[in-house]
Amino acid sequence: VWFLGLPAGTSYNEMVLTMRLSDVSTGKLLWEQAYNRNSKIVQGRYYSEGRYYSMGHENRGYADLYQDIMNDAVDEIGRSNLE
Repeated sequence: VWFLGLPAGTSYNEMVLTMRLSDVSTGKLLWEQAYNRNSKIVQGRYYSEGRYYSMGHENRGYADLYQDIMNDAVDEIGRSNLE
């Protein structure tokens, strides 16, 4: 039924990771944060206009999740008082 424009399926992506920033010379932990991100994509010919998909199939799911996490980490480290 996907050729009629109905959804072909749904995909779920999840990324869970912990990031740590340490002083190399002392081994002291300067910053640590756990992240959990997920996304849901409805697949189909007409469901992904303007996104990074090919015929409704996600091509950048984990890359986008990782980019969101990295952007948050940079912001949090910038606001942190690292000693």
